[in-house]
Formats: sequence, structure tokens, C-alpha cells
Amino acid sequence: MRTGMSDFPFRIVGFDLDGTLVDTAGDLTAAVNHALARIGRAPLAVTMVRPMIGLGARHMLEQGLIATGGVPAGDFDRLLGELLAYYEAHIAVESRPYPGLIAALELVTDKETKAGLEKPGLIGTPMMNNLLEAGVISRAMGDAMAFCPPMIITEAQVDEMMDKVGDCLDKTAADLGL
Repeated sequence: MRTGMSDFPFRIVGFDLDGTLVDTAGDLTAAVNHALARIGRAPLAVTMVRPMIGLGARHMLEQGLIATGGVPAGDFDRLLGELLAYYEAHIAVESRPYPGLIAALELVTDKETKAGLEKPGLIGTPMMNNLLEAGVISRAMGDAMAFCPPMIITEAQVDEMMDKVGDCLDKTAADLGL
């Protein structure tokens, strides 16, 4: 039986942000409502969708359809695709971190002007992949990166994480020819 953190098997622990450390109910509601609008259904309020969240997109959509008139035969998979595509494209519009639980980094091509890329979203995924290879769990949100360090973390561990982020920024820029 473990008695403390001294024998914890991981140096750094990351968390799934969606609903755990970030309140994503607004964006999830917008995605459900987008799918509902595709078949002429009325939108649902966040207060109605929030209880539907937590068992996956398929369950959430099914519950939204039931609440607005039932699941249409043969159309569910298309609507699920619509929901997922919309959510991916609008993943951080209404989402907000719960207080004190997130650090973020916006990726730009010019620090002075904060100019983004000609193709928005080009940097985020390669940066996230490079960070993962370096042992840092993050989430790409377009050209922004979100990090959730554990609540108990030493200054040395934060420094180590930020050193890896700097190295990965350089690698991502080189990989993309920036």
C-alpha cells in the first residue's frame, strides 16, 4: 500500500480538460444545437444540455434528440458527424477554465505584432505532438495551447515543463519552416 507521493510513478500528471478543469458546457451546447438545427429542431439551453454531458458525444446527441422530439431513423450518424465537426471548429468559444486551474500559450509567428499564421490552426497540433513526445500533456485549441499542471507541483517541475515547452516551440517552428 502506498503511503505518500514519494513513490508516485510519474514526474508530471496531466488532466483531460473537457469538463474536468474547463467548463465546456457552453461549447458542447452549441454543438448539440448545431446538430439539432440541421433537422429543424429548436435549440436547447445550457441548463438542459449540462446533465446530458459526461457519457460521450453519442449519448449527449441522443439525449438532445430525445428532448426535442426523438431520434430520427437513419440520420443519427450524420448528425453525430455534424456535432463533432462543429465542436472541433468551435472548441474554445464559450469554454472557460474553472478558476485557477489553467495556463495557456498562444502561438504566433511574430511576438511583437502577435501575428498569427496565414493558415490559422497550423501550429497547434504539431506543437501538441512535439510536447507529447517530450512528456508534456497539452491541448491544442487552434493556435493556442492549454496546460494544466497538477495542483501540487514544485518550482523545479514547472521550470522543467517550461524548458520543454521552449524546446518544443523551437522544434515546431523548425518543422514548419518558420
